[in-house]
Amino acid sequence: MIGGKANVLHAEEYPRPDFNEMIEPIMSLLDKYPISFDNRCRICVDGVNRSFLRALKDRIPGEPVNYEQTIAYLNQHIEPTNFTLKSAIQDKFLIPVHFSNEHKNMLAHWKQMLEYNDGVVAIHPRFNKLSPH
Repeated sequence: MIGGKANVLHAEEYPRPDFNEMIEPIMSLLDKYPISFDNRCRICVDGVNRSFLRALKDRIPGEPVNYEQTIAYLNQHIEPTNFTLKSAIQDKFLIPVHFSNEHKNMLAHWKQMLEYNDGVVAIHPRFNKLSPH
């Protein structure tokens, strides 16, 4: 967040990309902007593509590549009522989210961020496909 607002830093559409080609642009954005776990940032990646998520985690220092084992362990050892997405991501930078299951919640969250409290997302006019106006 910059100045109390979240900022769209990059928006690009990649029709049917090879996931190996997508690693470098992501790493470039992480180098260019202050996006880090220490800055309270989190990156949500579609959990359906496990190979991509593992490859990306492998490139980011401190990210456990074997995240599936961690999730399985948490599912076995933590009561379902205590196991939430929030508790699962506390120590994670890259978060697997199944967009097909969570798309409604994600859109509702973004709608809330754009519309309430004078909006907390700043969208540069050059990202005209993202702008609500």
